[in-house]
Amino acid sequence: MRKRNAVKRIAAVLASACLIVSMLATTVMAKPAESAKTGSLTVTASSGNLKDYTFDLYKVADITVGTDGIMSYAATTDFATALAGKELTDQTAVENTLQDLVTAAEGKTATKTTGKIASEVTFQKIDELSLGYYLVKVSAPNGVSATGDFLVSIPSTKADGTDLNYDVNVKVKTSTVTIGKEGKVHGDTTGDEKTVKVGDVIDYTLTMKVPDTTGFSKYVYKVTDTMDKGLAFNQTSLKVYVGDPETAMATSDYDLSDQTDPTTGKTTIVVNFKENLFVKTGGTGNPDAYPAGTTLKITYSATVTKDAITTGKDGVSNTAKLEFSNKPGSAGTGTTGETPAPEKPTFYTFNLKVDKQFNPEPAADAYKKVTFTLKDANNTAVKLAKAGSDDGTYIADESGTVTDLKLNPEKKLTVSGLAAGTYYLDETSTVSGYNLLKNAIKIVITPKYTEGKLDGYETTTTYVPDETNTATVEVLNKKGFTLPSTGGQGMVALVAAGICLMAAMAALMVSYMRKRRNA
Repeated sequence: MRKRNAVKRIAAVLASACLIVSMLATTVMAKPAESAKTGSLTVTASSGNLKDYTFDLYKVADITVGTDGIMSYAATTDFATALAGKELTDQTAVENTLQDLVTAAEGKTATKTTGKIASEVTFQKIDELSLGYYLVKVSAPNGVSATGDFLVSIPSTKADGTDLNYDVNVKVKTSTVTIGKEGKVHGDTTGDEKTVKVGDVIDYTLTMKVPDTTGFSKYVYKVTDTMDKGLAFNQTSLKVYVGDPETAMATSDYDLSDQTDPTTGKTTIVVNFKENLFVKTGGTGNPDAYPAGTTLKITYSATVTKDAITTGKDGVSNTAKLEFSNKPGSAGTGTTGETPAPEKPTFYTFNLKVDKQFNPEPAADAYKKVTFTLKDANNTAVKLAKAGSDDGTYIADESGTVTDLKLNPEKKLTVSGLAAGTYYLDETSTVSGYNLLKNAIKIVITPKYTEGKLDGYETTTTYVPDETNTATVEVLNKKGFTLPSTGGQGMVALVAAGICLMAAMAALMVSYMRKRRNA
């Protein structure tokens, strides 16, 4: 009996000991704080790819996960001032300091960075991130309306609230903003014509889309067009159309300005849409009147001026670019990006130079007797005006009245600002004693383009091409055969002598016929 009780007592002691050991083991093996654990952030493009993006991560607060799974926070030194007085457990409170955090990050070294992404990947994973709140600064390439800078917690609570997620995935907005441009000569139905004359009107069209303004309370959307010297902007021609079918936008919805640089002669046109035009009143995102992605067009025209004749093979063109807000959540209208129009419609004018030659050379001022006319393929006189006060230099001008083209003292003349095509140069008078050209000279100027850019031209006449798009035509007059000039009485004597000679021959003929009959 005593032995049995002793065994029971020993068993009880052992049981107590095991319980103590078990409790100790539980204490030792309890889930520790996870401050040493790391996580990751995967950034995924909503569309397209992440080429040329950079994501810089700045740790603004450290996070410690307790044994109970509750996270505690402590602002890092660099961002302590920006987060002072903020309850870091309140994500909204932290996010409300976003702009302050962005400012505080200026000049600081990023905790982690992707660097500029070189390939067309659709996602980028950033590993080995110590636990914390991170400010992610987004640098997007030009032409992209990207997600703005944002905050992310590593770890984050899973959607169902059951656990913590140490591998966080964030989808970023990567919508491409584009602008297209085309130009054609007014009246041209093909749009292939690249040659113009002075006075022609060129119609331009800029095409873009109504932007996605999600996350913006204000939005910058501004188009800038810069015209070369040689193009005069027709201000009253500018119109803005939206949607399909097209609806003209009220002029009060945008500001229009234009300015010509007195040094370069270039004209800059700016169409600046109102900052609240594409944003819902009192909120973000697009209003019903302007859904994101709706076609938006700007049309206008420019007139080719005499300054175009100096551009040569460069031609006259203009470039366009679109500036737009690209960081939602930024203060005011936020930061902006820009994208250029890939198209640069270029148009060219041509010149004709006449080099007059004589054989033999006449008197010094004899060139003044020479005149020409210039007609187009329809045998219609080309409308021209003097380029200056002196003879010899002419320019295409729809209001010009010059028809007789005269030489300068160097026995040359030029006609500038012509479109390519077929022309007829007719010599209408020349120096006395020299043969006039029997037929008009046919001149066919045929441009050759590579990807819309002039790389040469041909004519059917002998010419010397140069960088000013000038075709030189040589016109030679030789001295012809003429009767001697003897005055009025000399001419009478010659006529009388001729009559007498004819009478003598007639008398001889009659005498000869009589003799034959009598024989």
